[in-house]
Amino acid sequence: MVTKTEELRRLNTPVSKAENGESDKKDTENPDIDAQRKKLEEEIKVLDEKLQEFHSGAKAPLFMATALLESTPFIAKALMPSTFKVYAEMKSGKDFNNISESELKDLEIKYQNYLKTDKKDDL
Repeated sequence: MVTKTEELRRLNTPVSKAENGESDKKDTENPDIDAQRKKLEEEIKVLDEKLQEFHSGAKAPLFMATALLESTPFIAKALMPSTFKVYAEMKSGKDFNNISESELKDLEIKYQNYLKTDKKDDL
């Protein structure tokens, strides 16, 4: 977000043209600059929304489920059942009821493979 904000600041500053030995004429008539400016403003808005979502704690249940699912079975079983439902919600980022049937089938196969690995035991 900082990088995008800095790019937007540079677009809005006429000093950068003077430093390059170019005219100090403002770029307000330049549609390319306006398009870049609008694109950067949209990217900053999306990044800010993600940041606000993180700070609000809206993703906390997902983060906790992910951490518990990836932990050792001893810890995970004591705190939460490591079920297919939790796995599917964590992997898809959606509520279990909103996952399509085809997506559930793919996730079920991946979940069965996940259960066969030693990945959780290596932590």
